[in-house]
Amino acid sequence: MTLPHSNVRTPLYWVHTSANTPTAAMSELARDLIVKSTQIEVLIMELPGVGISEEEQQGRLRSLQQQLKEAEEERVRAVEEKERARERLESVVVKLRRV
Repeated sequence: MTLPHSNVRTPLYWVHTSANTPTAAMSELARDLIVKSTQIEVLIMELPGVGISEEEQQGRLRSLQQQLKEAEEERVRAVEEKERARERLESVVVKLRRV
């Protein structure tokens, strides 16, 4: 059954059409709860850090911070080298204009 003006299925436990409805509704409700709890468990297991000790997580964080520091230092060196190359190129262009 669907709600009027919607394609959303109405859960069986909302429908009261027969003498067996309470049993059928409870069964569907139980199935829905099991499905939802399984989905929640899957989401929890996908969280970062699940199954890893706090010490291991802190070690990983320190490692990532060190990698970030090294990458930033490399970026700064690359920017400085780019600036030096630009200055050399500009100098060559100025000399060529004089010729």
